[in-house]
Amino acid sequence: MFDNFSIDEIKKGASIVNNRCKIEVSGLKSKEELKELSLLDIDYISMGDLTKNISSIDFSLNIK
Repeated sequence: MFDNFSIDEIKKGASIVNNRCKIEVSGLKSKEELKELSLLDIDYISMGDLTKNISSIDFSLNIK
């Protein structure tokens, strides 16, 4: 897991891992980073924004 690493640090870490295990990257800050990461040899990209920065909707299924 490379969490909050820079793109250069991820590249260096991926070369050290050298496909000996799965690589997950998280802590992205922009869409541009996502585009750049998609070109690297990594297995998973996690985006915490999908669960942290959401607006909730309050609705009820109560029927009267």
